[in-house]
Amino acid sequence: MKKMYRGVTNSPKTELVALITETDTEIEVNDISVLLPNEGIAVIGNGDVAETIKYSQVEGNILKDCIRGYEGIARSWTAGTRVARNFAASDWNTAIDNIEGLYGRLDDEKTVPLTLQPGLQVVTSAKDARFKLGQITGKTEINGQGRTGIIGVENPYVIGVSGNLLPPLYEYEGITNPSSEWSFNSDYEAVQKTASTEGHYIKFQIDVEPDMEYTLSCEHNGYMAVTTRDGTTQIVPWTNSQEVTINPNDSIIYIFFGNYNGSTGVAGAYTFKNPMLTIGAEPKPFEPQRKSVLAFQTELHANPTDGSDPDILFEQNGQYFKLAKWKKVVLDGSLNYTVYGSKDGFRTISTPVPGAVYPSTVTDT
Repeated sequence: MKKMYRGVTNSPKTELVALITETDTEIEVNDISVLLPNEGIAVIGNGDVAETIKYSQVEGNILKDCIRGYEGIARSWTAGTRVARNFAASDWNTAIDNIEGLYGRLDDEKTVPLTLQPGLQVVTSAKDARFKLGQITGKTEINGQGRTGIIGVENPYVIGVSGNLLPPLYEYEGITNPSSEWSFNSDYEAVQKTASTEGHYIKFQIDVEPDMEYTLSCEHNGYMAVTTRDGTTQIVPWTNSQEVTINPNDSIIYIFFGNYNGSTGVAGAYTFKNPMLTIGAEPKPFEPQRKSVLAFQTELHANPTDGSDPDILFEQNGQYFKLAKWKKVVLDGSLNYTVYGSKDGFRTISTPVPGAVYPSTVTDT
C-alpha cells in the first residue's frame, strides 16, 4: 500500500519567505500551521505552472528534505508565492493504486498455514495481510500444561490488532498513586499534573514478536521508557525523546509515560498525545488502534496417541461449523461401565456401545 496524506480543511494558504531555486530542498514558509505536520505534500503556485513538492521533515517554519517536482516541474519561485495543501493528482492516483492493490490482495487465494501453540501466541503478519480462518483441528493431551485430566483445544480466539499497537491511554495496565494526577482529554491524550518529585507514571503491557524492530513515538513534554516483562530491566531508559526504536528479545514489554527523568521525578504539567507503537524502524503518522476479535466457545479433541481423527472447526460461506468426532462423557451413573483395573494416575474402564455388534470372541469395550 502506498502512503497517503491527509488533507487540510479549506486548503488555507501561506507564502514563501524568500526566493527559492529549482534545486533548493529546504523551504521556509510564513505559517507552517496551515500545512501537514512532520511530513506531507504541498503545492507551490497556481494553475498550469504549479509545482507539487513532498517533504519528510518540519523544523520550525522550514520544510526539509523536499522532493522537488513531485508533480509538475521544479522551478524557481519568488518570495510571497502561495503555498498550500491542495488536493493533488498524486492523492487520487495513490488512492486508485491502493484500492486496486487491496482488491487484488483480497482476491488472492494464497494462504500461509499456522500451527497454534498452547497459550497466547503473537503472530506478526506482513503489512495489510488478510486474515481468514480456514480451519482449526483438535488436539488432546493427557495431564499436560500443568493440569490433570483430558485437555483439548479450549475456546480458541484470535485478536487482530492493526495500525497502532498501543491502546487508548485510559486503558493503562498500571498507574502510580495518586491517580488523581492524571486526566484524559481524549482516547490518545493524557495530562499529568504533579507537584511530586517522585516518579509517577502510567504503564502498558504489550505483546510483541521477539527480535523484531518497533518504533515508539509520542508528542509529549514529559518522559517515556520501555522495559522487559519484569518492569525493571530497561530496553529504553527514561527519555524525553519524541521517538525511539526498539528490538526486544522477549514477547512482552512495558511502556511507561510519566514525570520521571531517570533519577528523580520532576514537578510540573505534562501532556502525552498521539502515542504510537508500530512495527518497523520508520515512524508512521498517528492513527488509533484498530482491533477485531474472533472467538469460539467450543472444545476440540483428537486421538491423544497420534493426533488422528481430530475434531475440526471450519468456515463455510461466512459461517463456522464444528465437525465433532469426539465427545466428553461424565461418568455420573447414566452409563453402565466396568472398571477393569487401576494404575498410578488412571483407571481402565469399558462401557457397552448401544446398537453395536460384537464378535463372540471379543469382550465389550
